[in-house]
Amino acid sequence: MLNLLIIEDDENLLELLCILFAKKGYNVAGKRTYVEAKEYLHGGHAASTNIVLADFLLKGTTTEGLLELAKEKAPGTRIIIMSADTAAMRKNMGTLFSRKMIDAVIAKPCDFDVLLNLVQELSSF
Repeated sequence: MLNLLIIEDDENLLELLCILFAKKGYNVAGKRTYVEAKEYLHGGHAASTNIVLADFLLKGTTTEGLLELAKEKAPGTRIIIMSADTAAMRKNMGTLFSRKMIDAVIAKPCDFDVLLNLVQELSSF
């Protein structure tokens, strides 16, 4: 079973994504804040996390520090960034891709089937 960490500060979207991915057979951990996600990764869960699906902007901060932590603790972790702020994504994604910090980007709102296919594709590597 694949372990998926979802980091999203919109409580309703986080709950929906957790339910949908759990119904598809993923073991899902959902975190709403930078601090919760950091504690989760530091708490020994990073090594067992296969995929991180993270909102790029969490209450005014980027998730770049979390990405670095996830890659440090478990270099094989695949990371998908999502954001409704496409301008911020365009500005930062090139650097994150070149540093091999992320594997994919998806704009919100997104079609769940497209997101599911992306997660399935990345989990097969």
